[in-house]
Order: sequence, then C-alpha cells, then structure tokens
Amino acid sequence: QRGTLMDDAKQRLEVDLNTARRQATERHAELESFKSNSEVGQRSLRVLEDQNSALKNKVEELRARLAAAASSECDLKDKLSGMNRSMKETAAASSGLEEELNRSQSVLSRTDNDRRQLEERLAACLASLAELKRQKEQLTDGKQKAQQDLANAEIRNTELEMNLKALRGNLGERNTTAEELISKMSRLEHEKVQLRSHLSDVERKL
Repeated sequence: QRGTLMDDAKQRLEVDLNTARRQATERHAELESFKSNSEVGQRSLRVLEDQNSALKNKVEELRARLAAAASSECDLKDKLSGMNRSMKETAAASSGLEEELNRSQSVLSRTDNDRRQLEERLAACLASLAELKRQKEQLTDGKQKAQQDLANAEIRNTELEMNLKALRGNLGERNTTAEELISKMSRLEHEKVQLRSHLSDVERKL
C-alpha cells in the first residue's frame, strides 16, 4: 500500500511538472509574440522575460530535486524489500533488521516531507507565472487604449486644421469661426499631450 501511495504521489508530481513546463513554454511563446508586435514595450518585456526565465529555472531545479527524491525513494523501497526478505530468511537476525527497517522508514518519511515541500514551492512558482501573465495582459490593454485615444485625437486635429485652412481665405467673414477652431485645436493639442504622457506612463510600466 505504501508503494501504491508513493507511485500515485509520483504520478501527480509528474503531471504537475508537465503542466508547469507547458505553462512556462506558453509564457515564453506569449512573450515572444508580444515582443514582435510592440517595440515600445521592449524594456518591460526584458524584465518579464528575466522573471519568466528565473521561474522556469526554478521549476527545472524543483523538477531535478523531485527526480532525485523519487530516485532516493526507489532505492529505499528496494532496500526495504530486501530487508523484509532477509528477515523472513534469517529469524535470528530479525531484531537488527527491524531496527534498520525502522531507520529506513524514518528516512522515507523525511523524503516524503521534502517532496511535499517541493510540491508547495512548485505551486508557488506556477502561481507567480499566472500573475505575470495577468499583469502583462493588463498593461497591453492599457497601452492599446491609450494608442487608440491618441490616434482619435490626431484625426480630430487633422480635420480641424483642414477646416481652418479653408477658412483662412475668408478670415474677415469667418473670424469668429476661425477663433473657435483655433481654440478647439489648442484644446486638442493639450489633449494629445496628455494622451502621449499617459501612453508613455503605460509603456514605462510594460
């Protein structure tokens, strides 16, 4: 029964590791795609890539340690099996073998505890990867909205400039309208400056 429990635990660990590796690969693919589509976010992408790389390295380290723990566990199970056979074959040495068996079981118990701790750390790494993805999506959405607002302001400004040029030929008759357009253009320029500032703030956060 102990062997079955350990096998089940190892299978769960392997599934978790495969999931972590797949998610890490997906994060890397997403970062590569984002990098090719947005030059303005290079500095933030490098930070995210460094964090993603560090987390992937951590996952690989945890996987290696889990593999070592599994190997140690197999060795201990083999040792316990051999000791049980020896106890049946040599009744006179049963007392000493029982003591050795108890020590081995204690080591196996500590190995199980270490494995549980590694599983918790792996779960924390996966949660950090998910949080990084969420932050990246929020920053991308904010940047796209700011870019759209700026583009709309540019269009309105261009339209007003065209109207103003048409009115300048007849400025005496349309003096009031021209002044209104100039006032609107000033407001739009101020709006554009604010939008560019907002876009810069978003890009600095990327």
